[in-house]
Amino acid sequence: MPPSQADSAAIEYQSRMGEALSVLVPNRDPAESIAVWRLVRAANLAERLVESTVHRPRGRTWASFRVLIALRSIGPTEPGTLAEILDIAPPSVSSLLSTLEKAGHITRRPDPTNRRRVIVELTSSGNEAVADSMAAQFDGESAFLHGLTPEEIATLSVILDKLLRLRWTESPLDRVLARPSTSSPD
Repeated sequence: MPPSQADSAAIEYQSRMGEALSVLVPNRDPAESIAVWRLVRAANLAERLVESTVHRPRGRTWASFRVLIALRSIGPTEPGTLAEILDIAPPSVSSLLSTLEKAGHITRRPDPTNRRRVIVELTSSGNEAVADSMAAQFDGESAFLHGLTPEEIATLSVILDKLLRLRWTESPLDRVLARPSTSSPD
């Protein structure tokens, strides 16, 4: 697929940015700045792709899907934990939870061990929403990665994992998984 006009402009920008950085900071290689710029651009493109082709047609957003799949993956948890593991501001999580609750996808209940805390959990409708979106989510991700070999995808994943682990000695998910369970007793 030939690059769009926006893609061509972005490629030209990268070249010019490298030249400008070389002049502004002559003793530094602009490769790191360009790599970070490309990483952010790729993440934004991937997000826009799945948002527009997978989640919006289902009446949801990428952000709401991230909350739903997190709850499906880790089970009932506190809103602050969702904010931490999804790297979303707590007020944004609260807004997302309100929307998902109105849609019947989640419930909020007091934590039985500490009534000041709230526990969020998926409803059957929320589980259905995740199931409904997953095949299309995979299709969107495949479309985004189209053109890369399985080996390149594995290498990309290893590099991104390493980059993320270098930034955080303990990931937010590691902290969440180390906490005692807040699920309701059966």
